[in-house]
Amino acid sequence: MFRSKQPKFSVTIARGALESIFDECDKFDSHETGGRLIGTYKKKSSHYDIQLSGVLGPGPEAQRSATSFFQDGDYQERLFRQIEETHPDIEHLGNWHTHHVNGLATLSQGTTPLITGTSTTRSTIPISSMHFLW
Repeated sequence: MFRSKQPKFSVTIARGALESIFDECDKFDSHETGGRLIGTYKKKSSHYDIQLSGVLGPGPEAQRSATSFFQDGDYQERLFRQIEETHPDIEHLGNWHTHHVNGLATLSQGTTPLITGTSTTRSTIPISSMHFLW
């Protein structure tokens, strides 16, 4: 009847990871941009503890416009595998991208399915993307 007041997950974002997101946004004042979120997570009962420890940049072949963003997946995969060699517990937690340049007050039609769960993209953890609208 009533939902529990206990949160189902907690997220800790390393300062350096958040700063790198802001720095990436500062580089592209007229185009969307983004990257991949990496870190670790632990599940205890029905609670997830998510530690966002780093961000992979969009890559040299990323494609951007004022209304779209496509990451350089090959670059990010190579970089992730290099990190994984020395940090085997690291996980790809999800992606982030921003709409800071196009003045959207709501999520785009392409982003909404990712958030509402109607996307064909699957994730094993409760967070698969972050979006910034400021």
